[in-house]
Amino acid sequence: MAAVREDKGTWTIEYPVGKTLYSITRGYLSDPRLSPDGAFVAFFEHQQLGDDRGWVKVVDRTGNVRTLDGEFWGEEGTAWSRDSKTVYYSAAADGSQNYQVRAVNVTGTPSPRRVIGAPNAMEVLDINAT
Repeated sequence: MAAVREDKGTWTIEYPVGKTLYSITRGYLSDPRLSPDGAFVAFFEHQQLGDDRGWVKVVDRTGNVRTLDGEFWGEEGTAWSRDSKTVYYSAAADGSQNYQVRAVNVTGTPSPRRVIGAPNAMEVLDINAT
């Protein structure tokens, strides 16, 4: 299990719980999701507490952090592909709150893309394993 913890203004990604992989003292971290193979934790980093703007990031078990996509006006929900190669998330590029489902590969050069376009906002909650 991975977790986001806040203590006296420091936000951390922990995996396993109790082992800090990444921390910040400005803004906040949200939506942690452990990859199926246990190699990465995907999460959002937001620049200001209470503001949903931010970046899609991953951290590996040794604490190496990569920014995969962003800055977005807002982000909600993370999920992984079954093979742990792709992170899915919902993001809005502007203040319209029109969250769209996007995906980005974790290894190599990040290549973010919109995977589902919809007239209304959509939020990723999970991905079917089949």
